[in-house]
Formats: sequence, C-alpha cells, structure tokens
Amino acid sequence: MPDPMLAGFSGDSLTRKQLLAGEGNYLAKVVTLLNGQNVVRGTVLGQITSGGKYKLSAVGAGDGSEPPAVIVVHDAFADGADAECLVYYADGVFNWEFMIVGASHTLDTVRAALLPHAMHVVTSESASDPS
Repeated sequence: MPDPMLAGFSGDSLTRKQLLAGEGNYLAKVVTLLNGQNVVRGTVLGQITSGGKYKLSAVGAGDGSEPPAVIVVHDAFADGADAECLVYYADGVFNWEFMIVGASHTLDTVRAALLPHAMHVVTSESASDPS
C-alpha cells in the first residue's frame, strides 16, 4: 500500500515534499472537500460550520472556514461534486514556503490557528527550531 505521506509526488513536483519540515507523527484523516474546490498539496483548509465540509481558508469567508484547520496531503479535485481529501490535522512541522493560503492569511494567522493542534509552521530561517 502506498505511503499517504508521500502521495502526490512525481518527478516534476518532487520539491513539494519539502512541505514537511521536521519530526512529527503527521496525523492524517480523510475529510469532505466542498464541490468546486480544487486543491494541491500544502493548501490550508478551513471547516465550514454548516455541514462540516472543508474549503480554502480565507479570512473573510463568513461561513466558519476562516480559521485554518488542516493542510492538504496531496492534490484533490472536487469538480462537479464533493470529494474526499486526505489532510494533516495534527502533530507535524510544516514549511511555510510550500503552503498555499487563502485571502488575507499571513504566516502569523496560520501559525496561531494551527499551533493548538501541535502543527508548527516554520520558515526556511526557523526550520531548525519549530517552537
């Protein structure tokens, strides 16, 4: 069985593995991606209050998905219908330079939202110390 942590890699996208920036258990689960959302590895998703589906987290969304909640493990496409999406939800160190975030999110807003889940976001300058 393929390792889900390495899912989505090919020769032309090998550098995306650098999303993972340190030691951790990198807990993952499958969530429902909202119809119309096409996401790539490293995309930061928020959970919609009504229905519990996930979409790109954006500060002004107004539907509960504003706070970052999870990070996409591999590319997922919800064209025409909701789709399953494997996401990291706890315990890992993630490289900011390989994350995709929605409107108005910054390193600080993403860090603050993910830290309670033991998800540390680091930059290349801080990658040696996730705390």
